[in-house]
Amino acid sequence: MNGDFLSTAATLDLDLGSGWISRYDAGRVGSGDVIMADELAGDAQKLRLNGQYLCDASVCIAGERFFAKIERLEPEAPPPAPPERGDEAVELLPFIIRLASIEVELGSMAGLGRYSFVDLEKVFSMDEDALLVVAGIPLAAGKIVVIGENFGLRIARRLSGGFDVAEMRTTGAVLSARLAESRDAKGGADRIKAYDFRMPDCFSRRGIVKAQAIHLEFLRTLADRLPGAEGLELSFVDQLAYHEWADPGMDEGLRVALLDTRPSRPRPEELPELPRTLFLRPRTSSGPLEEPIAEALRLYAEESLKPKGERPVIMAFDQSLRPLFEEEGALSMAASCLRNGWKRVADLRLAPPAEILDEVPGEEAAYRYEMILLARFEGKKGGRLDLVYPLRSLEACFRALNS
Repeated sequence: MNGDFLSTAATLDLDLGSGWISRYDAGRVGSGDVIMADELAGDAQKLRLNGQYLCDASVCIAGERFFAKIERLEPEAPPPAPPERGDEAVELLPFIIRLASIEVELGSMAGLGRYSFVDLEKVFSMDEDALLVVAGIPLAAGKIVVIGENFGLRIARRLSGGFDVAEMRTTGAVLSARLAESRDAKGGADRIKAYDFRMPDCFSRRGIVKAQAIHLEFLRTLADRLPGAEGLELSFVDQLAYHEWADPGMDEGLRVALLDTRPSRPRPEELPELPRTLFLRPRTSSGPLEEPIAEALRLYAEESLKPKGERPVIMAFDQSLRPLFEEEGALSMAASCLRNGWKRVADLRLAPPAEILDEVPGEEAAYRYEMILLARFEGKKGGRLDLVYPLRSLEACFRALNS
């Protein structure tokens, strides 16, 4: 009997967002419309087993295929409360934005744990990557987008015919194609942008706004303590992949100071081990995972196990700012002022740089696609200062920044 149970087929679903949609909207939603979920783009995704919550996961791409990486075995936040649903049980219907669904045997899941990978058996596509599932029924297919801070789906095609609903009721979950096009044309913070799974958003808009305030405070303190810094202005704060900053920086002659982050708690002497089952494949798959893909994912998991805070904050400046920051004590003063700015959110302990490098670090293959927070300052008469924060340097501040 026990063997029969473990050989039972089960369904694993990877869901990016959820919410409620009215029958009226569900009956009329079509190509170009955008569905907005309750979840933020920086949140972990949900891996469900036969429709029930199993764990939080993140999505990565290896070999042009989607994988789910288990991040934690309990939800980080409780699900949002349902809206006022009216007098009828089906006046509003629950929806899910589903990236992938696979079938596995229950017994094959033994040994799964944090940092295990689930092969979603789905190839990356520029056109469609998810389904709109309403009340358990696939209603439409489309492309994952970010609407402000929230996950969403831009509908490419309906999978079922429309239907008539006499009473009109709309919900804030649906943006018509006309309104979506208008927001796209205006641009700015409210525009709808395609979500890039290779370079996923890690910082919410609230986090970016907080980071702007942090670096304005840093700049105020720096100008007060370091004569010559008065002409610097904050140009922007944004998130991007490390290589997007590092590759151009190599050609721009930047000088670099590395500010080590000091952990707020002692690091463990021994690293935790990888889970017993590192890869889970669908029951329809034959043979082991391709070795190049397996090796890339294993390296990714091993890097995730390492203590955070090991990646230094990078302070890079161009030739015109060398006289300012190469004066004795200037970089230590800048590190102190930067820590002062971060105290708005958390105490980011920064060690003064031991040396100045003549080139941008760029050979760390494991970090090329790591997301960074970039704060750029520009002088009124020229000059540029970049502060680069790899995710691994912001462990103590990440949740406080995004909350």
